[in-house]
Amino acid sequence: MWAELIAVGSELLSWDKVETNSLYISKQLNLLGIDVRYKSIVGDIESDIEAILKISVDRSPLVIVTGGLGPTEDDLTRKAVSKALKRGLVLKEELLEKIRKRFESMGKAMPKNNERQALMPNKAVVIDNPIGTAPGFAIEHDKSLVICLPGVPAEMQRMFEEGAVPLIKKRIDASEAVKLRIIRTCGIAEAKLDEIIGDLYAIDKNIRIGLAADENGVDVRITASKGSEIETTRLSAELEEKITARLKDYIYGFDNEEMEGIVVRLLKEKGMKLSIAESCTGGLISKRITDVSGSSACFDRGIVSYSNESKVQLLKVPPKLLEEYGAVSSQAAMAMAEGVRRISNTELGIGVTGIAGPTGGTSEKPVGLVYIAVSEKGKEARCKGYNFAGSRDMIRMKASQFALDIIRRTLLNIQ
Repeated sequence: MWAELIAVGSELLSWDKVETNSLYISKQLNLLGIDVRYKSIVGDIESDIEAILKISVDRSPLVIVTGGLGPTEDDLTRKAVSKALKRGLVLKEELLEKIRKRFESMGKAMPKNNERQALMPNKAVVIDNPIGTAPGFAIEHDKSLVICLPGVPAEMQRMFEEGAVPLIKKRIDASEAVKLRIIRTCGIAEAKLDEIIGDLYAIDKNIRIGLAADENGVDVRITASKGSEIETTRLSAELEEKITARLKDYIYGFDNEEMEGIVVRLLKEKGMKLSIAESCTGGLISKRITDVSGSSACFDRGIVSYSNESKVQLLKVPPKLLEEYGAVSSQAAMAMAEGVRRISNTELGIGVTGIAGPTGGTSEKPVGLVYIAVSEKGKEARCKGYNFAGSRDMIRMKASQFALDIIRRTLLNIQ
């Protein structure tokens, strides 16, 4: 089975709005063994939405639509679906009552416009929205399953996991089992990784290996298919074992695991606390850590010491050190790591300083130069320098990922 994704919303066609829902859905579908063959973005024009839906249900067994389920005049997905699939819209009184109660729980009266959200195409299965007012729905149409979800990412993701996935799993043919495994790496270049595992690409015609690189590292994607779930799982596991034996410590996680979640888990397991001093990353590392639920048990504080004055005042970095070596130096990074660890009395302290660009670089200290230092209680601070390429955002994200990886390696005693 394969899928087709449609994102609805004129704002998604503008230069300043990035469509991200399809990235999340594609990843989740891939983990279920479902390929995504088509993606479309369509504006808030009912006839355009209707037209792409007719094409989609004719060629794809699974169609997932996001957006256009709000209460306003330009939320047209319900109407377009009902026309494309030749179904009328029915007002669901139980849905209307749920929406009304949600507003009441917030101490507000439900606006008249929100009644639209209780309209459902005939014979549609309602997908509950536990954190918003816009319910989703699913429709069986000929050989296709059409699933419509809100465009708000947090609502869409929750509804996809809790409401859409069970419906999708019912349609997956066990005789065409597909197993996807993602091996996540950091600190190794895509070309080098390819060199290390390249001979495994042709190990079996029923297995595909793909590499996907971004600011967080390189993901190795194993897709195995051989007719039965048991055989497919065996093939995938055998190849995974071979790859992990070769890549070793470069591997930080699997499938949906993120570096920050792994770091928080390791800190908790070891009963250690972390503090971070950031310059060029501007608090990004601290944000990623605190995005993880329960991180308060192991993260003490993050200090953004952007100016030299703040490094001296907040972290007690010696002014003479900054005069002699500069703020972007291994010496400054180590002083920042030691300073934040001392003032917070944590077992680990991290210091990050660099030049994110696009300006500020020199021939001696180019844009992309970043120093990441770690200070462990009872040990001498140590530091590594990196030369990251890319835009300002890319450099900052890479620096945050490598800083988290240094924490991971420190906790696992990997040099």
